[in-house]
Amino acid sequence: EFLLCELNSLFKHNCYLLSSFILFNKFSINSQIAPRLRENFTSAKVTKEIQNLLFQSIDESTSNYLKRGGKYEDFFVQGEEIYTYS
Repeated sequence: EFLLCELNSLFKHNCYLLSSFILFNKFSINSQIAPRLRENFTSAKVTKEIQNLLFQSIDESTSNYLKRGGKYEDFFVQGEEIYTYS
């Protein structure tokens, strides 16, 4: 399931959603993300789900790709590329 779908019933009809998603541009064979969950970390899935929930984008941006994580980004492995979508 897509978490935002689970939370949607808690939002007021005329609310604004400010969100940021960690997405993968490339998954490694050794990825820590289970294959059945990987779609949830792709731009296509995230944007589709946001549109399905009838949110209208006012502004959006994406970061540059990261190939190495820092101290707190131990969830991706060598060969993977991640970025944020806001």
